[in-house]
Amino acid sequence: MFIFLMELQTVIKYNMKAITNIIILLMITSSFSQKDKNYFKLYKDGKNYKKKNVYVLFQKGKDQKKIIDDKIYFKIKGENFYLKKGENRIDTCTVRSLKKIKLSDVSSLEKKEYAFFKKTLEKDNKLHNSNIKLPMPITKLHLFLNIMLIEKKENKIIKYYVNWTYTSSRGMYAD
Repeated sequence: MFIFLMELQTVIKYNMKAITNIIILLMITSSFSQKDKNYFKLYKDGKNYKKKNVYVLFQKGKDQKKIIDDKIYFKIKGENFYLKKGENRIDTCTVRSLKKIKLSDVSSLEKKEYAFFKKTLEKDNKLHNSNIKLPMPITKLHLFLNIMLIEKKENKIIKYYVNWTYTSSRGMYAD
C-alpha cells in the first residue's frame, strides 16, 4: 500500500509540473501575441475591415529622413511618417518588384483615405441601413491605410512599413 501511495504521489507531482508548464507556456504565448495591424474597426465590437495598401516613393534628394533612437522619421511633401524599430517592418526587394507596385503621390493620400473610408462605411450593413453619417475620425494616426515607403538603393528597394501622422491639411503636427 505504501509503494502504491508513493507511486501515486510521483504521478501527481509530474502531472502538476506538466500542467504548470502548459499554463506558463500559454501565458507567454498570449502575452506576445499581437493584434493584427492590417485590420481596423469602424466602431467598438464592429466588423474587422482590411486596410488598403498604398506605396509611396521616398526620393533621397527631395525628401527628408532622420533617425532618432529607435525611430526613423520621414518627411515627404509636408506629410510626416515614422517607423519604430521592433514595431514596424522593413523589407528588402529587387528593383524588378517595383514593376508590380503602383506608386501613389503623397498629395493624394488623404483623398484616397477618405474615399476608402466612405466605401467601407457603405459596406457596413449596420451603418448603411441607418441614417448615421460618420465624419472622418480625427486621430493622431491615419487608421485606414497601410503606408509603405519605397526607397531605391543601388540594385534593390527597401520597403518601410510606416505610420502616417496627421500633418498638412489637418495641421496637428505641422512645423
